[in-house]
Amino acid sequence: MKLSKNKIIVISVIFLLIIFIAIFLILNAHKLPVYFQEEKDISEVQTTTNEDLLGTITIEKIDLIDAKTSEGTDNKTLSEFIGHFEESGLINGNIAFCSHNRGYPNGSYFARLNELENGDIILYKNITGEHKYIVNEVKEIKDTDVSVVENSAEDKITLITCVADKKNLRLCVTGLLEK
Repeated sequence: MKLSKNKIIVISVIFLLIIFIAIFLILNAHKLPVYFQEEKDISEVQTTTNEDLLGTITIEKIDLIDAKTSEGTDNKTLSEFIGHFEESGLINGNIAFCSHNRGYPNGSYFARLNELENGDIILYKNITGEHKYIVNEVKEIKDTDVSVVENSAEDKITLITCVADKKNLRLCVTGLLEK
């Protein structure tokens, strides 16, 4: 069977077109919508830099172990870290943090924060070492109450998250530094 010159040209063009599309997809795979990309386990993706990390929080009672903290409370930060309120203390005073408690697969660090009670232990590690805080207050506050994140002379840690099904309230847990 002999192919005509026109058929050979058509087959060659189709073959070149398929090769071109394959090369284009390989070079631009990172730009494709998520549903075209291979599913990745987010725990394997390293996006943290030393500059991002302020320290870690451990609360054994709620199985929160070495959760990373970072500056800021925007959604990007909270999707990966426990966020630090910039207006609060960093080393001394009132060191205030917030996190989601549901709906974020990799950022719902405070999912069980509501289980804490007076006397429970919060450990915060930063560049100065490990600091032990004893929970002394668990309360609900209005979402507009910013007084709980203001810095103070008293060395304490403040943890804030949403209250389930109460969009205008926040759970606020405070712990005093054990000296």
